[in-house]
Amino acid sequence: MLLKKFNIFLSKAHVNFPDEVTLGKALCETYYTGTPTDEVQMHTTINTEKIRSVLEMPREKNGYLSVSANNRILDELKIERAKEFLATNKEQALSAAQEIGFPLVMKVVGPVHKSDCGGVALNISSKELVNANFKKLMTLENAKAVILQKQHFGLELFIGLSYEKSFGHLLLMGLGGIFIEILGDYKVCLCPCTKKEILYRLKNLKAYPLMQGFRGQKGIDLEQFAEIILKISQLTQILPEIRELDINPLLAQDSEIIAVDMRVRV
Repeated sequence: MLLKKFNIFLSKAHVNFPDEVTLGKALCETYYTGTPTDEVQMHTTINTEKIRSVLEMPREKNGYLSVSANNRILDELKIERAKEFLATNKEQALSAAQEIGFPLVMKVVGPVHKSDCGGVALNISSKELVNANFKKLMTLENAKAVILQKQHFGLELFIGLSYEKSFGHLLLMGLGGIFIEILGDYKVCLCPCTKKEILYRLKNLKAYPLMQGFRGQKGIDLEQFAEIILKISQLTQILPEIRELDINPLLAQDSEIIAVDMRVRV
């Protein structure tokens, strides 16, 4: 009878703490969760009208925003991004390569998961490689164009958003690239977050020592990373239509943090 009552209690989304350790962790999470007075403060530099204008721009049938729309969001949030050019033919690709300089990265436009289909080419260091990789990338299924970017280096970081019907927007942060899937080392906040919450979660990542600097390797600017994450949290107040977003990776080296790739679905 007691078990039956307990199950009814849980079925109504009530919370149970089976031991003091679980309760202690929950209390810590509560302590670092922002209050309603903290959440409404918006960066004064953010132009909300320009960001919302991306909803009027052409987008994919599956709801993903265009590269131009993504870039507008990053620019209006004052998040530094890798300089890039869009090419739909070899001539444009070669012209872009000359403008950017080597080494560079080439990424297919169209497929959602670029890495899974071989849609990313690194360390492009000559015109011949530009030609060869452009031809290869455009043969991939759903390929529409190729993005060329200056190749940057650093620790790969990740920021993501996921809309959950019962909760709202969940904000994810951690190591980026393939590490997000292999290690699963990320933390989650309920949007909108405060900077205090974000820093608390970053410091509880297993990868935090890497971010601080490890065995002679320089660390990253943690305050700057937290500030970027905070802007993405505030983006959910400007564009509540977002259903998923990820910036993967951001490349961090010393005080420089650059967004290399972003996708947004509304």
